[in-house]
Amino acid sequence: MTVLEIRTYPDEVLAGKAAPIASIDADTLKLLDDMVETMYSHSGVGLAAPQVGRPVRIIVVDCTRAEEKPGFGLLEMINPEITASSGEISFVEGCLSLPGVETEIKRKGAVDVSFSDRAGNRRSLRAEGILSICVQHEIDHLDGLLFVDRANRFRKKLILREYLKKKRGETA
Repeated sequence: MTVLEIRTYPDEVLAGKAAPIASIDADTLKLLDDMVETMYSHSGVGLAAPQVGRPVRIIVVDCTRAEEKPGFGLLEMINPEITASSGEISFVEGCLSLPGVETEIKRKGAVDVSFSDRAGNRRSLRAEGILSICVQHEIDHLDGLLFVDRANRFRKKLILREYLKKKRGETA
């Protein structure tokens, strides 16, 4: 397995809509393996293919380290779709593609997700709490959205301006 380069804002691949996976082949399986390795090596709880420069609809999630009670463990989702949602939850989110940035985001408290696993079987999952947040965050990446896109306009502008200043090495 290979640790892949994480793309960071303002990389264009992060703003595009990812293409569906037509068939699961050896390249798809290698990408899944490399994404898992990359997520764990960066201490992440989720990763979407566009974050490693591949504009395809694949996410990996493991929120067990982010909650007190272990959840589902590693989930690999190909062509995930949210089919239903309910409730609301707020959580301070961060992202490997915006390192050092955190802000409170409101999301659905529970989502039903349909996806294919690595064997090509179509599956469904009810995600609640932190798992719901992780899944929504990663699916947003597949649609060209960063978590700050869910903040109000003023907060988003402020966050991105400060992030870009730090990235260029400027002082506040």
